[in-house]
Amino acid sequence: LTHPPTRRSGSSMATTQQYTAACPFGLPARFAFSALLACAPLAADRLGTGGAYGLGAVGAVLALRALYKLALTALAFSWTPRIARLNAPLLPKYSFSEEGSFYTADGAPADVVAKRKAGFAKLADKFAKLGADSESVKLNAAIKEGLSDIRFTDTNRVPFPFQHVVRARLSVSAA
Repeated sequence: LTHPPTRRSGSSMATTQQYTAACPFGLPARFAFSALLACAPLAADRLGTGGAYGLGAVGAVLALRALYKLALTALAFSWTPRIARLNAPLLPKYSFSEEGSFYTADGAPADVVAKRKAGFAKLADKFAKLGADSESVKLNAAIKEGLSDIRFTDTNRVPFPFQHVVRARLSVSAA
């Protein structure tokens, strides 16, 4: 069998490759090992025992090279995200309520808790005034639905125990 003449870029010379159906050496390098396996019976007939051993040696070198690359890739691979994803369901999930420990998560004294409550209420009022217009409420909902960056920011801007209260009282897209 013969490949049709192919032209190299920038060259007017045509090249022709020949190969047999049982030994397709015209395949890309990633198929070299399977091509060697397909050629083994043909090599034993045409090349004799020495040729078959030589073909086997080339196949072994290619297999060892592939294993070496696989080992290097495994060593360079970061396993932390995968292990974290596997362990995430095992960790307890919790959320602070506004009446519970939302303001006292760090064990703050009563006067600091009162200041936090007043400050958060003031911030919630500002956000409510920003989004008071019915058109802006519709626009905020459309933005949250349509832009994945807004959803990502809305989810990850606040530590997870505080997210429930913050989402209920503050609208990210209004700010």
